[in-house]
Amino acid sequence: MNCASPSSQKVWIHLTRSLIVFWLFCLGLRAAHAGEAPFQPICDGYNPRDKNYNPIEVSLAIIKDECPAGMGIIFHRTLFRANYHPEQRELVGNCCALPEGALGKVLGYFPAGCPEGSLITGAELNNVESARTLAAPPRFLLQCTELNKEKFHVGPALKALNLDYGEPPPFENIGDPMVPWRKTTGQHLMPRSIVRALGRTSKYTWLPSGCVGFPWGSFMTRMGIHNCRGMEFRQIFPNDATTTKKESYSSDSSTNR
Repeated sequence: MNCASPSSQKVWIHLTRSLIVFWLFCLGLRAAHAGEAPFQPICDGYNPRDKNYNPIEVSLAIIKDECPAGMGIIFHRTLFRANYHPEQRELVGNCCALPEGALGKVLGYFPAGCPEGSLITGAELNNVESARTLAAPPRFLLQCTELNKEKFHVGPALKALNLDYGEPPPFENIGDPMVPWRKTTGQHLMPRSIVRALGRTSKYTWLPSGCVGFPWGSFMTRMGIHNCRGMEFRQIFPNDATTTKKESYSSDSSTNR
């Protein structure tokens, strides 16, 4: 006799399908980069240029900001207010160092996302006067910096996950049933090499949630439209297929998250 209710059976079917899709996704990534080891960043959110732990921010008040030299964005604040175009989104993110010589010149400022082979390293408000007087919606353009193609290349575009510092979900990468496209992960699943940098707003404070790339340590290449929807991250691979690690600037190695 089967004592399971129809609703519980549906839940288990949903979980099983989600885990199978996640497993196939991981196999696809391994096949796409067989024999390659991605760059694994190590950072705690410290900004060596400003000598603090503040994220970079571009808004109506701060019309331009960028990561310190040699760094890219690995975490972005959750995007609130639905139905906003990516160009209307303020940039609030935490930066992490890439390997020495990984970044080349700034390609320019682009709407929504960066050209192939480049990363988001900052942004600017393009229409300061009209945005501040409410004559027009704000238009933020992303600063895109090219990757040194002689030494590194990017992996495939990866959809962002919502990182929630509240109660951890029971399974990794399982969608919120109330919002089918929202993929959620928890702090307990983050590698210690980057977890202190994700959502950091000062030496002792963090945002309650935000957007990260998976596999962990991916760098942001496209802005989203709501929550983490539409946002993209990419892994960085050395062309010689050897694992490269670089310690980011840190001054509070004893801090625990």
